[in-house]
Amino acid sequence: MKKLYFSILAACAIVSASAATVTTIANGNATNPFTWSCTCIPMDGDSIIINHALVLDSDFMITSGAIMVNASGSITGNTGTRILAISGGRFVNAGTVTIANIYHSAGPFTNNGTMTINSIFGADMTAQPVNNSVMNVNDTLLININATLTNNGSIVCPEIGNAGMLANYGSISCDNLYNSGFLNNNSGNVNVVMNMLNSGTFNNSAPMTIGNDFLSSENVVNSNYMSCDNFYNGDTVAQTAVFTNNGTVSVAGDFVNSRTVDGTGRFCVALVSTNSGAMNGTFDFCDLSGGSVDLNVGTIAGTITYCSSSCTIGMNEESQSSIRVFPNPVTNILTVNIAGGNGSTVRITNITGQVIFQQTTNG
Repeated sequence: MKKLYFSILAACAIVSASAATVTTIANGNATNPFTWSCTCIPMDGDSIIINHALVLDSDFMITSGAIMVNASGSITGNTGTRILAISGGRFVNAGTVTIANIYHSAGPFTNNGTMTINSIFGADMTAQPVNNSVMNVNDTLLININATLTNNGSIVCPEIGNAGMLANYGSISCDNLYNSGFLNNNSGNVNVVMNMLNSGTFNNSAPMTIGNDFLSSENVVNSNYMSCDNFYNGDTVAQTAVFTNNGTVSVAGDFVNSRTVDGTGRFCVALVSTNSGAMNGTFDFCDLSGGSVDLNVGTIAGTITYCSSSCTIGMNEESQSSIRVFPNPVTNILTVNIAGGNGSTVRITNITGQVIFQQTTNG
């Protein structure tokens, strides 16, 4: 995984002697004076308003002032290494931004439109970017220590590295997720196609799907539904590795605990289960290959129950009674039946996390 910082020294910032409001008057290059209302090139400190198709043909950084992309406007980088840096001032996008790299270290940053970052989006220092719409990062999304990213919309990217704070209220889809800071899945959903590694604090209050392995060496509280292929909770160093499950954890492969598992929820395990740590609390544990834990060399509290309720691996059983999706597999027509679901939103995504259909039900 890339380090959770990168240099922005290559970005150029021209300090303005007197700030001005500069607006695009035509499509064109950012360094073409005739693109702008001032017949000049905007500088750091200006309030830059983009209403047209702007080609960013030079790296640019602001430490004050503002960049505002309106709904009719766009920013497109002209090379595969182009950098836009926000190190102060204000950035608001209501249009379309397509660029190689975005670095954000200070000042308000809000995306209400569509952003495509072809390489890296880095949130550093005291940055607090907010995504309210669509953010596609084609390489890596990095959140450094002390930075906070709040997602209320949709984020799709191959790699997420979080050492700061990542708060999700929308949809996140990625290949791999590395958390060494604070990760709060408050609402919406998170889909990790491959692996998740947690060495920080992870609070899960909404559906979470992990295609391959979930590995945790620090603190996790699950109060909703999690599914993964293989589950590992433990560490060989001096980390706590406490997994508190107050919801449902569905494990399609093996379950391994070498530290502490606690809570009031339930585990459903398809294959081999091993415990060399402590299993505390009042949760229900159901190993479909035998009922109880296959191999135990640790401690299991007498309050743990075994298969007190049925387990179906890989399905969120809390929703089965109210939602039916059929037929499965489907060829042409898919029916989604939601009991009492008037006003619910049906969203269908492909395997990359792209939304291909969305509709609100009307009864």
